Amino acid sequence: MTTTRLLPASAHREMPWKNGRGVTREVARADDPATGRQLWRLSIADIDEDAPFSPFPGLRRIISVLEGAGMVLAVAGEAPREVRRFELYPFDGAARTDCRLLDGPVRDLNLMFDASRVSAHWEWLAPGTDTTVRGTTGRVLVFSTGEATITVDAAPAIRLRRFDCIDLETTEPCELALTAEAGVRCAVIELTVP
Repeated sequence: MTTTRLLPASAHREMPWKNGRGVTREVARADDPATGRQLWRLSIADIDEDAPFSPFPGLRRIISVLEGAGMVLAVAGEAPREVRRFELYPFDGAARTDCRLLDGPVRDLNLMFDASRVSAHWEWLAPGTDTTVRGTTGRVLVFSTGEATITVDAAPAIRLRRFDCIDLETTEPCELALTAEAGVRCAVIELTVP
């Protein structure tokens, strides 16, 4: 069984960064009902200048550039790495992380999750392609970078605008297909909570 909920861009919650150097727009999140601690969160951030990232002990991060030339992330204990549009970079949220912009501001999509409780799989879906999600005891988030239509199995197509997201809860495998103009991508993020 699959249930679908649309999370429109207009409903994203805006909040300041922990270090006060920018603003994040929260797309979706889930907290542990027993403790209130964050299990996972998907958010968009604008980075306007070279700056350190806020530390998030106990959380794993995966980041990808949505707009802009890209950035170099220097994560403690790892070689600095360039992250360009639609590339994925996983790293420890607790590690000191410094960001250097390659050529002006960027906008990124950032997934943070408690890796001791949640496993995450993220892929970028291009127009005219499809993918099968496994169907688990977790969630599937489908985030669009532009005007797109997503079809889930044989259900009616869902129209997405820029930065809209679909939150799917499914207990069985389902097929996702993307129709969009060239350049538009959808992040398909599977989150499994045992």
